[in-house]
Amino acid sequence: MSPELCIIAALVLFVLAWYAHDWYRAYLLSQYGRQAENLYVISKRPNDRSVYQRAEVHRRLLEETQNDLRVQVHMLIFQEGEHVNENWGEFEARVRTFIAEDRKARHVWLRENRRLWYLKEVKGISGIELDQA
Repeated sequence: MSPELCIIAALVLFVLAWYAHDWYRAYLLSQYGRQAENLYVISKRPNDRSVYQRAEVHRRLLEETQNDLRVQVHMLIFQEGEHVNENWGEFEARVRTFIAEDRKARHVWLRENRRLWYLKEVKGISGIELDQA
């Protein structure tokens, strides 16, 4: 293959990669903009040091979408604070309990503060015009 064709192929690949990156970012922002549930960043293993960085990625994306629904990002870290002596099984139970209680509170908040949106978008009730809400 000639050098000119290699340069053209490289430019085409660069442009395609750039568009793919832009498309993926737009897709991510659209997903975060519609996010209704709180997000939970959980230790993947006992010595997981990436929880904070992963949570910050979610926070930044939510900020870029204005976060109109006030979605929160919760970090659940193994053996943190008063849970310093927990084992992995206790941590998993704590995570399940926290998420269940937080989701219950979240749906109460959505129902009380964004009633029509909640009924239409979360519960799937038809006939609701959000422009009038």
